[in-house]
Amino acid sequence: MGEHRSTGLQPVSWVQLAALPDGHRAKAWGIKRWRYRVFAIAGKIITRARRNYLLLPESAPEKELLKLLLENTGRLKRLLPAPG
Repeated sequence: MGEHRSTGLQPVSWVQLAALPDGHRAKAWGIKRWRYRVFAIAGKIITRARRNYLLLPESAPEKELLKLLLENTGRLKRLLPAPG
């Protein structure tokens, strides 16, 4: 009891499997590359008229990848049933 069984999946694996299209170069990235390429993008969250926006600099190296991830995870959220 209390034994934890590892699935062998890295923390970003569900993102790679569910939110990226087949053949995308980021599907093969390890956790270190995700950390340095995507999670380190400096952005600013603003709220206007009760809506949240994420502002990213034009020079962000993985801006298009982050945009793709946000769109696809939003699409997944709409497809899943509401909890409760």
